[in-house]
Amino acid sequence: MIEPAVIEEPISQRFQFERQGYFYADPIDYTQAKPVFNKIVGLKDSWTKKKAPTKIQEKKVQIDGEVLAMTQTQEALFQRYSNLLKLNFEVANTLARDEKLSNFYEVALQGIANPIALANMVTNEVAREFKQEPKVLFDATQVTELSNMIDDKTISNKIAKQVFEEMAKYGKNPQDIVKAKGLIQISDPDIIAKILDEVIAKNPNNVAKFRAGNSKLLGFFVGQVLKATGGKANPQVVNALVKEQL
Repeated sequence: MIEPAVIEEPISQRFQFERQGYFYADPIDYTQAKPVFNKIVGLKDSWTKKKAPTKIQEKKVQIDGEVLAMTQTQEALFQRYSNLLKLNFEVANTLARDEKLSNFYEVALQGIANPIALANMVTNEVAREFKQEPKVLFDATQVTELSNMIDDKTISNKIAKQVFEEMAKYGKNPQDIVKAKGLIQISDPDIIAKILDEVIAKNPNNVAKFRAGNSKLLGFFVGQVLKATGGKANPQVVNALVKEQL
């Protein structure tokens, strides 16, 4: 049994399950309805030596079994991804073990500005589409373009997910989708400041609480600005302005 809040955490988050070990959410099979966690490292259970386990019927966390050893080809890819491209263990491991994903990633790497961001997109969004559809409508070049648009701040990560959904459904070019739907990220501080002023005016109680020391409300104000702009406001600019004005 796990805390319900766990399913709301980013898929890249790491967790320590009590007396079990360290785990990460499976980038392909994980869903909120059916969370799947992979073990990174186990823990020695000295607790059971001191106290006999109580037999309680609990809903088990679905955890993958033992992982097979890598082939030489997979090991070479893993070393390249983790050492040369600086991908984290889970992402490098997923790519190295999945030939279809690694082939897609290798093509998408051509002309990419940020191989780490691209790898995260391939092992999450692309991997899910591969699992659901025998043949996808988008190609590696389009995913490269989408990743670069995030890196150069043309769109936010949130907007990129919407664009990817359109790519997956219709095979459209990401640049065309962004232009047609007016999804270009808003980074102009003057424009964002006006929207923030409206949010502040509508939430005097939360403003008072924030100024009294409740720093957790920073996320509230950032979220309200992002909501007002349909997710198009640059989160970094919004964060800076909230701290500055409040």
